[in-house]
Amino acid sequence: MLIRIVDDDEDLAESLKFLLEPEGWEVVSYPSAEDYLKSDAPSVEGCLLLDIRMPGLSGLELQEKMKERGWEVPIIFLTGHGDVDVAVQAM
Repeated sequence: MLIRIVDDDEDLAESLKFLLEPEGWEVVSYPSAEDYLKSDAPSVEGCLLLDIRMPGLSGLELQEKMKERGWEVPIIFLTGHGDVDVAVQAM
């Protein structure tokens, strides 16, 4: 099972990777939504840890692109700037 991390905060992505890999998870990180769309193989079973606020495509915009492409990867949203409106959009 593959855990994908999409976050422009390199330190956070590395910290998550540092925590997850010793537990046996395969982890790959992408610095942007655009990089994720270019490089990921959605047929590989796993999930996505996704930052909501990033330069370029936001996490919510990436979620829309994935939906348009028929990519059904479960998403766990991460944010330091959440509010009710953002939570409703993510649902």
